[in-house]
Formats: sequence, structure tokens, C-alpha cells
Amino acid sequence: MHERPYLLVSCAMSVDGYIDDAGPDRLILSSEADLDRVDEVRASCDAILVGAGTVRRDDPRLVIRSPERRAARLARGVPEDPVKVTITASGDLDPAARFFTAGRAARLVYCARPALAAARARLSGVAEVIDAGDSPSPVLVICDLAERGIARVLLEGGGQLAAEYLAADLVDELHLVVAPFFVGDPAAPRFAVPGGYPHSVANRMRLAEVRQLGDVVLLRYLLGTRPDPRPPAPEVFLPAGAPEPAGAFPRAAAPERAAAPWRAAASEPGDPIAARVPGPARSPERRGPRPEDIRWLRETIERLGADDPEAPSPRSEPPRGPDPVDLYWLRETIDLSRRSPPSRTAFSVGAVIVGADGTPLATGFSREADPRDHAEEAALGKLPPGDRRLGGATLYSSLEPCGARASRPRPCAELIIAAGLRRVVYAWREPPLLATGGGAEILRAAGVSVTEVPELAAEAREVNAHLTGASGR
Repeated sequence: MHERPYLLVSCAMSVDGYIDDAGPDRLILSSEADLDRVDEVRASCDAILVGAGTVRRDDPRLVIRSPERRAARLARGVPEDPVKVTITASGDLDPAARFFTAGRAARLVYCARPALAAARARLSGVAEVIDAGDSPSPVLVICDLAERGIARVLLEGGGQLAAEYLAADLVDELHLVVAPFFVGDPAAPRFAVPGGYPHSVANRMRLAEVRQLGDVVLLRYLLGTRPDPRPPAPEVFLPAGAPEPAGAFPRAAAPERAAAPWRAAASEPGDPIAARVPGPARSPERRGPRPEDIRWLRETIERLGADDPEAPSPRSEPPRGPDPVDLYWLRETIDLSRRSPPSRTAFSVGAVIVGADGTPLATGFSREADPRDHAEEAALGKLPPGDRRLGGATLYSSLEPCGARASRPRPCAELIIAAGLRRVVYAWREPPLLATGGGAEILRAAGVSVTEVPELAAEAREVNAHLTGASGR
């Protein structure tokens, strides 16, 4: 049995919660900046799911617009566009719709059994029509997608279809884009119909991100604990005290990275999907320890074995890949490093200090306020001495913290130890180009857990190509 896909539900709505108006034309709710972000998220998904009503009303293409993103998918060995998926009770779909004609992606139509024969005759040659039983259910569709090897799905509409998957507790993330106007028409469709949803006042969703995109605002909520299999590259966290450009908002804890709203249209009238909104039921996949608990347990095991390099590994399974949380924050540091003023005699580095609860405490980048500033030093300088949060925090840096320096009395490794930090993660080991390095050894000798993530070293090195040369080190 395959694990069910990681499901992201996206929706754009007006301030008063409407996802469309009652007019004949589609109501545009997203900004251009948001549409580009959605395009990026589409490129990271295996499939895009919409209701049949959306196919008929909006005639969406559901393809990736950016040639660069399409080329990147092909380079990864996957089709240039995600699989297109829709669900219908009536089978009333036009084979000339852009869902079927745009792009070269595979197309799946889950159809209720009474309309199956007619739908297969109508859509022969343009889609695979799948028997979805007498009444297509979210569980059936999601399980069938899992069996087809689809790991990440973006549900873009309609609103009723999204409501059913939310009520069935099959959604991992919810992305709402709020447009700055009112609709105010009781005949227009709203985002969620009345029903039993598992995330009530007693089981709140977790706000993971707030971001301005043009004149709309993205709210990203986490509904479960499963990690995103392929989180997109994150946006930059601004250093504390720095002027924020237009569009920047403080973001809540965001250890997992994901995805993308768009707009949502009403589901197919008369669909069993639209008529059925089940009550709350917790999925078995939501039980078990939280990812943060597992992460801290792994760190404890590493620390217990740090004094004995000959000690056998406490686990016999193959080595794990990088922690997705670490990858997320290291990408933040690499983005921050690009803000460093150019220098021919010093690296460009970014650093983020993240609290035990996943909240960023401070950021820094090289030469941020002074030509001699190191990124870790700049970040630590924004927190009060003796800040108790540092004992459970992690310092992420795009480059190994320095173990020796000429510009100031104490290297960053010593500053980190003095601050009480117990964990450091970096992407690129400092090459013996400007100094001798060795910061990681100093930290480990002081009992600090140090993790190197060489998978991102090339990205950190690229920012410093003016020092290392085109090939770097």
C-alpha cells in the first residue's frame, strides 16, 4: 500500500469569503505575483486536481507557464507538466476543453459509474476515464493516485471539492489568498460550505506563513504533521531591524515549506461530491509522534554518542538524507547571503537562528551593518545576552562558522559557544582560502551538535564565485 499523496488545497477569496461572483465571467482574485508563485508550486507537484465544474466554467489549461520551470522538470526526469485530474458525476465534459488539449500531460477523469460508459465514449483518446464507483469519494481518488505513484497533489478548485477533502481530513496544507475587495452577493459561492470539519476551535490549524503578493495576501496553514516530500525554495527572511520592502510581512514558524493558492470555482452542480460533506474523522496517518519530537530525539542520540567516536550507530537502517527542516532554513541563509555587500576579501554568508518551536529568532548576513560583520555575529547581536531561547535554538549558516579571524578578537565559533547555542547546521565547509577554517571542530569540542549539509554547498559556493572562481571548491 502506497502512502497517500501530500495534498495542498489552494483557494483565492475576497475579504468577505467569496471565491467568485454570480456573473457569467470568472472573477479574478489572484495578482500576477501570486500567479507566478502558483506556477512555481505547480512545477513542484505531480498532479493538479480540479472539479468538473471548474473545467466547464473556467476552461483552465493547468500547465506550467514558465519555460525555465518546464525545462527544470524535464532535467529531473519528470514530464514537463503535472498530471491533470478531475472528478465528475455526470461525465459531461467537453473533449475540446483546454484541460484535455493544452500541453502533453496525462489526464485522469474519475467518473461516477452511472455515467462511466458515456464519458469513456466521449473522452476516448484524450483522457483515461476511471470507474469511481456509484459516488466518487475523496478517499477513493486519493488512494488511486497513490497507487499511480503520485506523491504531491495541488487541489486548485472548486470550492465544494476543496470542502469535501478538508472535511475528510485528507489535506496537509491549506493556502488562502485574500483579495482586497468585497463581493457581498449571497448568490455567489463561498470558500467552505457548512459541514463537519476536523479543524475546529478545539483543533486549530497552524499558521505557517503570511506573505504579501502584489495587493493580495497569502495565508498558509498546516493541518497535519506529515512532511512535505518536495517543499519549494523559500522566500528570504529579512534581518531584524532592516527596512522591509513592499510585500514583506513577518512570518510565523515555517519549518515545512509549501505551496500555492490559485482560485477556486464551484463544483459541478448535482455532483454527489457537492452534496456530501462528511463529518470529522481523524486519519490514521495523522497519529504518532510529531516530526519535531523525532528530530529532537535524533539530536539527543547524536549528542550522547558524541564523546565516543568508536561507538556503534544506534540505528541499523541506511543513512538518512538531509532533514527537510534543515534544508528549508539553509536555503533561507543562502538567500540572505545574496544580500551581503560585495567584497573581494571576505565571503558572503547568511545566518538564521531558529527557536525550538520553529520560530526564527534573528537573521544576519555578512557586512550587514559594518564591513567587518560576519553573518553569525550579526544575527547573535540582535538578541539580548543570556537569551534563554538560545539554549534550545539552532543556528543555520550558509558557510561553516569561522574558527579564526583577523578582523575581530573572537571568531564566530566562540561567539556561538558563549551564547549557549547547542546546535549548528551549515551548508558549505569553509575552504582554506581566506583563513584556516576549523570552526566546526571548535564547536564539537565544546559539545555543540554540528551538522554539515553538503547537498546545498554548491548553492552557497555559487554566491561566492567571485572569490572561488567558476568551479569553486
